[in-house]
Amino acid sequence: MPDGVLSREVTEADFRLMLDSLTDTGVVMLDRDGHILTWNEGAKAVKGYTADEVVGKHVSMFYSPDDNAAGLAERELSQATAAGRFEGTGWRVRKGGERFWANVVIQPMRDPHGELSGFVKVTRDQTEPRRGEEELRLAALMLDSISDYEVILLGTDGTIKTWNRGAELLKGYPAGEVVGRHISMFYVEEDVEAGLAERELSQALQAGRFEVEGWRTRKGGERFWANVVLSPVRDVDGNPVGS
Repeated sequence: MPDGVLSREVTEADFRLMLDSLTDTGVVMLDRDGHILTWNEGAKAVKGYTADEVVGKHVSMFYSPDDNAAGLAERELSQATAAGRFEGTGWRVRKGGERFWANVVIQPMRDPHGELSGFVKVTRDQTEPRRGEEELRLAALMLDSISDYEVILLGTDGTIKTWNRGAELLKGYPAGEVVGRHISMFYVEEDVEAGLAERELSQALQAGRFEVEGWRTRKGGERFWANVVLSPVRDVDGNPVGS
């Protein structure tokens, strides 16, 4: 053993302490049939049950009635056994009946002879990321349904990130022809040379909002008189991420 390095046998208490330090991740041991053998603090936080309420019960207690009718829990254990690992996402049920979106990893455990002795099941609550994705999807659908107003998202440098149906109707370009390009493509030549687009974005960042009227161009070069409102978009720390 190298000088200065201490070593000792890892005890069951050490292992328990390590598992209980994972307060946002459920890590449980199951027997070969899927009955719960251990229950860490993360599992309690994710699913709401204490160890006394779940140890000895079947893991299917956290699955929805439809998934239980389809034998999903047993099928996942079978797939983990056959493949050496199972990973998936889906709805699970907390104490009280609330559903949450879970990322699940199941690893089979084997004895020294290679015989299946049980499983380790890791569960993470992914409800908030999924909710955020769903909200973004619904927002995109909503914006795309606005056909008489252009509503787009720009990067901090003025690069076009999104393009709704209203923008396509107003300016004549489909999304594929504009996303990734700079917003100045819609400004008249003299305003582009004067750096008007960049100046407007800067003023929006400084003031929190910018509104102006002026000439813009459609596909084909036709000019039109536009009312424009720019509002900066900021992340949770207040840093600008776009307009």
